[in-house]
Amino acid sequence: MRGLQRPAKSRGQAMVEFALLSGLLFLLVMGIFDFGRAISVYINIAEAAHEGARQLVLRSNYASTPPDSVIVNATLAKIGGGGMVLTEDPCLSNLTPCTFPSVPPVTAPNTGYIWISPNRTTGNPQVTVRVTYRFAPMTAMISNLTGASFILLVIMALSMVAICGMLALAIDAGRLYFQRRLMQDAVDSGALAGAQSLVGTVAKPNGQPNYALYYALDDTLAVFNQNPSNNDPNSSFYTAPVNRTVTDTQGGYTVTAVAPTGYNNKQVQVTVSFNAVATFVQVLGFRQIAILATATAEAGTNAKTYALFAYTSGGSGNTIQNDQNGYAQIDDGFDGADVCQASIQGLTMSNSKFHVPNPTRVSLNVNGDVTVNSASDNHSLSSFWSSPVNFGTGLDPMPDYLTPDTSLITTVVNPTNKAKIAPGTSGLVNGVTITNSSSSKWVYVFTPGKYTSSIVIPTTGDNGSNSVYVFLNGVYYFTSGANMTITGGYVSNTSTGLPHYVGNPSIGATDLPPASDGTNGVEFIFDQGGTFSADNTDLPNDGSVFFVAPHFVPTGSTNIAFFISSTNGNNGVVWNEALDASSSNVPRFQVWGTVFDADPSGSMALTGVATGPHNTSATDSNSSGQYGINGEFIGAFLQLNGGNVVGNSMGTPGCPGFTPGHPALLVQFNSKFAPAPGVNSYLVK
Repeated sequence: MRGLQRPAKSRGQAMVEFALLSGLLFLLVMGIFDFGRAISVYINIAEAAHEGARQLVLRSNYASTPPDSVIVNATLAKIGGGGMVLTEDPCLSNLTPCTFPSVPPVTAPNTGYIWISPNRTTGNPQVTVRVTYRFAPMTAMISNLTGASFILLVIMALSMVAICGMLALAIDAGRLYFQRRLMQDAVDSGALAGAQSLVGTVAKPNGQPNYALYYALDDTLAVFNQNPSNNDPNSSFYTAPVNRTVTDTQGGYTVTAVAPTGYNNKQVQVTVSFNAVATFVQVLGFRQIAILATATAEAGTNAKTYALFAYTSGGSGNTIQNDQNGYAQIDDGFDGADVCQASIQGLTMSNSKFHVPNPTRVSLNVNGDVTVNSASDNHSLSSFWSSPVNFGTGLDPMPDYLTPDTSLITTVVNPTNKAKIAPGTSGLVNGVTITNSSSSKWVYVFTPGKYTSSIVIPTTGDNGSNSVYVFLNGVYYFTSGANMTITGGYVSNTSTGLPHYVGNPSIGATDLPPASDGTNGVEFIFDQGGTFSADNTDLPNDGSVFFVAPHFVPTGSTNIAFFISSTNGNNGVVWNEALDASSSNVPRFQVWGTVFDADPSGSMALTGVATGPHNTSATDSNSSGQYGINGEFIGAFLQLNGGNVVGNSMGTPGCPGFTPGHPALLVQFNSKFAPAPGVNSYLVK
């Protein structure tokens, strides 16, 4: 029996019909392809914006101005090419930066702008990175094919099977990528929530690791509308986990949290895994595909910022003491402009007594919010030249600022081998050219590294107490009892050895290049009994000390000029500035950065050198009217000496009616020189 056969004429007719429709089908496929491209571009720019914001938080680059090259480069690195072109939003370079991103012009297809929230400050930890992109679809190219020959259409028709297969793979890949993005958001959320519980308090300096584990699971699973099987953070599941690790599986998602971990035991690591069911690619044998996402977050310090903070609590001792030798002042960064309502930045706080006892003598003034947790012996402590100040309750924890990883500092430097540059000559030191333009003074140059012998300025063999001493940018690690002592000379990390300023309002700056590791300022670390002291006994009525902290260090917190290690173990005065300006307004002492003592056994002392009002337009030729410390001054015990600076006088209270007066300028909070991160928790990776 013969089978039925389709006439050849019908087969030819079907081919013609398919050929006529293939153009429309091809347009449809290309439209789907363009839709997939659009999704891919969206995912890419979302990832790029996420990475830019993460880098912005990691570097605490709140006060940066265009061009934000670090953030732009981090955003670009996440794109991975693909014909996409991104640049920093040009509107950020306007005199008044735009508060919302602009859109690339029609004439620039497949280009985008990176917009970074302007006017950032450490008091406002919220940062935004937006990427706007003008997507150019490829579907318009099909118009060039619709008039093609019949043969081309037939070939395209025969290619439909392969195209449909590729489309199926693309759809599955898109689904899996969206699933991976959701899981990454989940672990980011969980890690940040967990790290929040590792922020130290006075009662619990190591935070609460059990709550860190609980919130890490809870916030991660919440993204998938799931709850942890154990909802009691005080159960042994969280308080006594094996290897500090807990695991829970809900809704097919397996979440593992580890805490505390990482550097300084302040990190939380969260991992989630999920077996996604494939759709189209099952024909290739892939029924399930394992997806994994992980995130690590670190607990930062308390989000508060301080001008002055003595963190020791309890007992009957004085955590902050003022010698009442002349009028002196602390400022929150607003120069008294917030007299009617004190700012919440740059707080002045004593966890115990603030000793300014004699009501008949001159006083210490604080422009800003003052909290004193012991109500005795502070009769002459003023706020905006008004007294008495309010008293607070509760204690703030010691900020957990991090020292650079000193194990990486292996080069031992002998201070007697410092470079010497004669008057009128130049020298190359560590790749940096230092020119001595003086006709009489010698220039001595110190290099960063590990110091096991003390630096003494001036020392035997130097050409007089009025020499210039330049510190190249980098980390100076003093250990094995090594000290740093200054009794004269002109000392700084600038090319001239003298103060240098940029910007308006002016801030201190270094004009020397960064160290080889990128450190773009000086940070002095003292460990194993080391101390710092500075006075002008060898150069009476003169002398200058000027240091600028780094805004970038490879490890540790930024913007710290002096860091007394928690293992220093010296119960005496570990940091002491005592320049005498009682008879002359020539001496200078300025630290543009934070001075931080992490060792509760020692004390620090600061003496007034310059009088107010604060000069916000300082120049290299006029460095007067500057605070001794511009950043934060934080330690266990603080001694504030007025210095009886020549010309000191008090201001006038009132709202309105406030006048700044001419007090000795001790400490002013400066957001550009406050340590990072300044937030409760932040993503590390």
